[in-house]
Amino acid sequence: MKRSLRFITIILIVFILFGCSIKNDNNITISKDGKVDFDVLIAFDKDLLSALIKAEVIKETDNISEYVSDNVKDDYLYGFDKESYVDTEYVGNSYSYSVEDINEISALGVNTVNLNNQEIVNKKIFKKEGKVYSADFVYNLENKDNYSNVDFINTFRVNLPSRALSSNADMTMNNGKTLVWNIVNGEEKSIKFSFAFSNNRAYISIASIAFDIAVVIAIYVIEKKRGAQNEE
Repeated sequence: MKRSLRFITIILIVFILFGCSIKNDNNITISKDGKVDFDVLIAFDKDLLSALIKAEVIKETDNISEYVSDNVKDDYLYGFDKESYVDTEYVGNSYSYSVEDINEISALGVNTVNLNNQEIVNKKIFKKEGKVYSADFVYNLENKDNYSNVDFINTFRVNLPSRALSSNADMTMNNGKTLVWNIVNGEEKSIKFSFAFSNNRAYISIASIAFDIAVVIAIYVIEKKRGAQNEE
């Protein structure tokens, strides 16, 4: 009897969860001054929560933030600042971590970084060779058996300060500065890119100096011509 009841419950959950989704957004933003911001969102859509409550998988009084952490693996985000997240469609957790200087987390001998199976806070995750920074990440969604009938919306986005020198991104935007990877639940995704900081500031300084020199030369030529006219 208990077995039959469990089977009926599973069928009910499968039916109810169809069309529901879990959002997993990952963002890395590298600014022109070298600051690196990591932002992650893991959230259930509200239809999914309603379905789980109806199926008595969770109670309305449960802490959704803790439930998300327990059921959608986030221990690789250890050391990130975690906050509860709610919008018009989703409920879950947002995670953030910042590094003031990319060189603090860069080194020459950095190998492939598995973003799901190793903590990254204060770890070297970028490879630096000369002026070029590169990343070789693996993103492995290990939760394919959890909520197998739920749509996982997984994206990994990188915002660079300059056009990427190379990448294996699924989509490129913002003149090559924004890279996007779409990850299917259960898939192991390779994420690779490289870039260098542009020398715009140096160009501006050189242009400014050149302009000042041109002005000085122009004034000198004008004064010289005036002097020659006065002599006549």
